[in-house]
Amino acid sequence: MERQAAQARAEKQHEQDRAAVEQLGGREFAILSFYASPAVIRRGESARLCYGVPNAKTVKLEPQPQPVWPSTAHCVDVSPAKSITYTSTVEDAAGKTLSQDVEIKVR
Repeated sequence: MERQAAQARAEKQHEQDRAAVEQLGGREFAILSFYASPAVIRRGESARLCYGVPNAKTVKLEPQPQPVWPSTAHCVDVSPAKSITYTSTVEDAAGKTLSQDVEIKVR
């Protein structure tokens, strides 16, 4: 039941994010932001991996299992067991891709 509620919240957030992206308009395809907060954690702690990508068709954050979508501001919680580099790869409707990396250090 909790999983269904979480999925419903994620779908609602996805719809709200998509509406916000559409309202912002513009033709710029870019990774406006991609960062971890905090960038250094202790083993067992979590960090937020955040991104902003207008006018993207798809967004992938690797490696991490949670689904993500185009948004001007969205974050996911991650809890890496060791220092890791995450990669954000976005694609627009024309098939153009952009990538950016961010590292979270685990101490």
